[in-house]
Amino acid sequence: MRVIAGLYKGRPLRVASGDVTRPTPDRVRESLFAILEPHIEEATVLDLFAGSGALGIEALSRGAKHATFFEKDRRACRSLIENLAMCEPSSYTLWQKPAARGLAQLAKDGAHFDLVFLDPPYSTRHLARTLNDPAFIATLHAGARVVCEQSTRSPVPTCPVGLRPVDERHWGDIRVIIFDRTLEEA
Repeated sequence: MRVIAGLYKGRPLRVASGDVTRPTPDRVRESLFAILEPHIEEATVLDLFAGSGALGIEALSRGAKHATFFEKDRRACRSLIENLAMCEPSSYTLWQKPAARGLAQLAKDGAHFDLVFLDPPYSTRHLARTLNDPAFIATLHAGARVVCEQSTRSPVPTCPVGLRPVDERHWGDIRVIIFDRTLEEA
């Protein structure tokens, strides 16, 4: 696995051993970031369930202003720390805590994001819970993009209040749904 494009292009990314994480394949990240390109420059990014941090690091490599990473697993967090050290981005925050607790803290602190990656473990209900968490919606700027990755075997999440689906793509067993924070609800 490697950074696909931008400032850190070609740098290898480590992944925790075992089944701790399921990194987004290079070809999927490359296609996904081609879609997201107009939304990356100077964006504030939130990478929940970060794993190796590949999605947030790719956004930083392509011009995002700041990325906040949340990863609760200790082994995955160590890989993420190594990946950040290898790329040396100028502005990021890393939290080793569960996403739900992190979202509550971010909402309390008044944090807002332009681009969010939600790539939780496929076998959990974290995606639906996160999308419907009022603290999550409170952290989104008007017009923010929310990128949700899941298995094509998982049920499609219902569209929460304040978000509207703008794109859906499939790559093998991977489904990516992109939501937009509606201006009326922001």
